[in-house]
Amino acid sequence: EAWKIVAETQRAAQCRDDETVRRWIREPGRWPADPGVLRWGAKVAEALGEEETLDVFRRRVLELTDDPEIRLALAKWAIAHGRLDDAERHLASVPSEGSYAGSACMLRGVLAMQREAYEEAERAFGRAVELGADPRKARLGLVMARLGGGRAEAAWERAEWLITEYPDDPEVLHWLLRTGTVLGRWSLLAERMMRFVQRNPGDLAARYALAGVLVSCGRIEEARKEAETIRLLQPDFDGLADLQKALHEWNTCSAETIT
Repeated sequence: EAWKIVAETQRAAQCRDDETVRRWIREPGRWPADPGVLRWGAKVAEALGEEETLDVFRRRVLELTDDPEIRLALAKWAIAHGRLDDAERHLASVPSEGSYAGSACMLRGVLAMQREAYEEAERAFGRAVELGADPRKARLGLVMARLGGGRAEAAWERAEWLITEYPDDPEVLHWLLRTGTVLGRWSLLAERMMRFVQRNPGDLAARYALAGVLVSCGRIEEARKEAETIRLLQPDFDGLADLQKALHEWNTCSAETIT
């Protein structure tokens, strides 16, 4: 009967009968004790957004075999839900070498960041780079860990390298901005951000951030031009009114100083 459930689920999936697929996916305890089939059930549950049964499928796999991919998925879920001890337990079971080692180091870095253990996070992200994990994510992790640990100069160095390698990446720009703000690198930030905006003229969030940096540099006319561009492209842009107010106050203060 357990295998009939699998066959029925597969037939329903081929016919795009989501109602039947969901009915059987919500019965993971009735599926066969077969790791391959349970992995497939987990993938279907994930695709359908059935988180509760997804967890059951994954745990049933681990009852039958120690699967590193499942361990990583459960660790990622545990971190997202604040269950850090569970995440650590799953990561401890992933081999330190092999195809899953880089991903495990990435998650160890994220776990350490959650615990504000920034030196440990930096070591984990550095090791992830060595093991061939996603280079962008691993190096962004290094920026976050260094900044969190009070090593802003080292974080800035890595962030500058990243914006050169990924010149159109908004997340990289975000961390360059955060790091440069801590260091007060307004002129360099303005240069890097203007380059980004020139390449991505429709990114209004970047324009808004650039305008703020230009104000910090005292380059008010340029900041005003960015604000005007935002107003033309999206008059109701969130934060635009505050930016225009800040520019107006700057003008007022300047006029009073001259008087």
